[in-house]
Amino acid sequence: MNIKIIFQLFLVIVFFNNAYGQETAVESIKKSAENGDAIAQCYLAKMYIKGQGVSIDKKQAFYWFKKSAEQGNALAQHFVGLMYNGGEGTQKDEKNAFYWMKKSAEQTKIINFELLKSMT
Repeated sequence: MNIKIIFQLFLVIVFFNNAYGQETAVESIKKSAENGDAIAQCYLAKMYIKGQGVSIDKKQAFYWFKKSAEQGNALAQHFVGLMYNGGEGTQKDEKNAFYWMKKSAEQTKIINFELLKSMT
């Protein structure tokens, strides 16, 4: 993990309790995500899922998870698969759900066999 991301996570943890700090941390993460940082993209997506510093927006969450997943982030690939499978933030698509869950599993050697079994 690079120092820039560690600093951004520090901002989130330390300043999330006040409005100004929260806004600063969110903007810093958004800027890194927009500049192509896969870790920031995944983190921003999780913020949209949970409504941390931003309004809950599953379409935005899916968008950022997919951007990160396309760069090879295994965690983001897992979430893209889950979102395709549940039709959250995107149209339900079991074929793409299976594809992304499999990609994630191939990287991490962790596989949710029950979920994949239910998709076949």
